[in-house]
Amino acid sequence: MPEANNYRHPLARAAAVRPGAIAYRLVLSGRTVTCAEPEQRSRRCAALLLRLGLKTGDCIAVFPYNHLGNFELQWAAHCIGLYYTTISPPHFALEAAT
Repeated sequence: MPEANNYRHPLARAAAVRPGAIAYRLVLSGRTVTCAEPEQRSRRCAALLLRLGLKTGDCIAVFPYNHLGNFELQWAAHCIGLYYTTISPPHFALEAAT
């Protein structure tokens, strides 16, 4: 993944060293997610953001719905040097206007 700096997120390091290790477990469903899975998804997301024309220093806004993909999107944005902010859906009109 193109990175704006030399910082490597701990999950990226874990995915490189132990890709099959469990990164987290969803309690209600019992589903486990390996270190490699969010790393791979965030790389694809970063590539898409770049293809859409975003570049280091650009800004995006994210609606933080209760979904694990938010983490991957924010990680992708961070790794390619984007600034991101979250906008709470219940407060969208007020926050977007300021």
